[in-house]
Amino acid sequence: MRSRNEYREPTDEAGAVVGPVPGPDVDEAVLRDLVESEARKDAASGMYDENLGAHGHPLLMESKIDRWNHRWSAEAEMRQQDDQQSAALLVRRATSRHATEERTRDHLEHDVADACAYRDRMKRIVEGTEPGDDGGRWAAQSRIDENRRGEMIKDWAIYLGAAFAEVGLNYTAFQLMGSGLAETAVLAASIVLVNVLLPKQLGELLTRFRRTRRSRGVLLVGLVGGAALWVGVSVFVALVRSAYLLSFTGVQVGGESLLERAGLGWFVLTAGWLLVVLAVGSVVLLRSASRHNPYLKNLHAADARVAKLRCAVAAKHGEVVAATLDVERARGSEADLAEHWAGKRAEQDGFAAELKHHYQHHLARDLANPTFTDGVEITASRAPLPPPSYRPERGD
Repeated sequence: MRSRNEYREPTDEAGAVVGPVPGPDVDEAVLRDLVESEARKDAASGMYDENLGAHGHPLLMESKIDRWNHRWSAEAEMRQQDDQQSAALLVRRATSRHATEERTRDHLEHDVADACAYRDRMKRIVEGTEPGDDGGRWAAQSRIDENRRGEMIKDWAIYLGAAFAEVGLNYTAFQLMGSGLAETAVLAASIVLVNVLLPKQLGELLTRFRRTRRSRGVLLVGLVGGAALWVGVSVFVALVRSAYLLSFTGVQVGGESLLERAGLGWFVLTAGWLLVVLAVGSVVLLRSASRHNPYLKNLHAADARVAKLRCAVAAKHGEVVAATLDVERARGSEADLAEHWAGKRAEQDGFAAELKHHYQHHLARDLANPTFTDGVEITASRAPLPPPSYRPERGD
């Protein structure tokens, strides 16, 4: 009888059951020769008469074949249980994955709905049909479809240009004051911080003060304090610069410095420098004030988020469809597996019946009973027997 093979999970690449693991086939001629040999032995032993009688007992070989069939059935049942457990496990896995994918898709769809609601609210605020959270009006409908990349390039060009201008204007003065490279770098960074970054923040405060309807007092204090700091630092730097430049040109003729002889007195030098610095800062302030709109920025971010979430939902929908197909395939394979094993069991029973007919035929022929032999041949010819693919080994 064939020994039980090591179990191997019957799955395909998609995780669906493909059927039981086939066992090794046994040559039909071996089993028929065994049964035929037993028939000759039984006929020669004299234990049966010409009517195949055995003192009222059934044919011993038939009982032996029945025991074979029982062992085949027991082995097939164990293999069938293993396959059914694997099939049920695959169905549970596919069902669990399908449920997980559906929950994820539902969460994404919920996120899309929230993102769309937030985007629509930002759009209404930018269009001017709804006030902002601060009660102000942030209408900027003409900027909804603007070239954001181009405007961003302009912003950076203005801010970086102002920073380079401030560094260039101050570098020579710092060097003339006798500062080293490290001191010059620190002083230049301080000037950029005060004359570029501070005006940028002042521009945003100015826009919020103009548009908002709540907490205007706090904004006004911040705006006045920032402007005073900006102008005060600029005036102080202009005074210090003028004093150093006038004292540096110490080669004096008739008690006047070279700059004064050139018509650049203390007032002209201080006022000119102050105007240049304030002009650069004013450009940054006006650009920042005209561009600052947090709701427009939120609208663009919401548009990007909605597009990203919709792509995620579309991808997840494809995964849900694939998971659904896997569940259907797993369940269909489970049903096919049950049908396959039912056919296997019927095939085993048919093969056992075939061996019985084969034994009866040769036993009757050796006992010289033509009537019974012909009857057995006719019965065997009328019984359709499926081709065996699951056989016991010889040796029982």
